[in-house]
Amino acid sequence: EADQVLPYFILKEVPAGVAGIVISAVLAAAMSSLDSGINAISTVSVVDLMKPYLARGREDKYYLRSARWIAFAVTLLVILGAILFSRIEKESMNDVSLIVTSIFGGCLMGLFMLGFFTRRVDGTSATIAMGLAILFNIYLGLGALGWLPPAVTLGIHSYWVGAAVNGFFIILALILSFFLRREAKGLEGLTVWTMPRRAAKAEED
Repeated sequence: EADQVLPYFILKEVPAGVAGIVISAVLAAAMSSLDSGINAISTVSVVDLMKPYLARGREDKYYLRSARWIAFAVTLLVILGAILFSRIEKESMNDVSLIVTSIFGGCLMGLFMLGFFTRRVDGTSATIAMGLAILFNIYLGLGALGWLPPAVTLGIHSYWVGAAVNGFFIILALILSFFLRREAKGLEGLTVWTMPRRAAKAEED
């Protein structure tokens, strides 16, 4: 597999001492990324969910203990996810990474483009379109992973999932904006078409 080329080269071709340094560096980089994500999830869960909503007025010891248990649970999920991904038929881990990333953030680019370059699409149209786009994203991801019968898939490669989902989201949001009532809000300075004249003149100069 493509993912095994670099490990094979390090183990077979690189001198023993240098190979140890490279492996240590890779593990250190992976560990720093993982613990940052796990700690962020734990902190957000406690500060933004438990303290204001789920468990208000508790002692700091309770929140600290909860944060540790959340970090432990997230770690188990990460390990189980790694085991699951290792058993998926794929060309490389990059394919799976693209699909997972597109599912959790696939519409962000389209949402930004709609907000900056259009005045028609409002929050209602964007929310409905985003929900449908996420479902479409999951469908494309399952098809790219080979978890759906070939007869019901579109045959889109995993590299194109993000682009296809963003295009689907933008087109659907624009179509919905013609049928749903728009919210009357001031857009001065928020889109490329409503920039203040002074700012536009300064850019020309």
